[in-house]
Amino acid sequence: MITSAPRRIVSHPLQLDGRWHLAGSTIAVGEVRLDHAAWRPDSSYRYPGVSADELASCLAFDFPAVRESSVAMLAGTTVVSCACGEDTTAAGGLDEPIQCVCGRVWLLRLVLDLLQDQGTPVAEAVL
Repeated sequence: MITSAPRRIVSHPLQLDGRWHLAGSTIAVGEVRLDHAAWRPDSSYRYPGVSADELASCLAFDFPAVRESSVAMLAGTTVVSCACGEDTTAAGGLDEPIQCVCGRVWLLRLVLDLLQDQGTPVAEAVL
């Protein structure tokens, strides 16, 4: 039986939107990890097209920081229940003013706090 060397984990901005993946494939490390986490604990777990060594590499991979973390609200509806008793429905992105009929203007902000970094708790996080 001929076995090939495990594929390296690589990232390229023009492949899979820069996601980490097995070289020469469209198998994203993140997808392998999500699938594995959803599987019942069982030593016979397999991911299609991924060898046992590649699976181990995906599960052990330490994702390096390659960009600043951010959050985006792509689609959603916000309902502001104003102190005046009126409800104002708004659809749109963050940082867009929401004006109530009473004249109050609201700004929806979303805070993204890092609680753990690669499994290590971050002391500055406020819950």
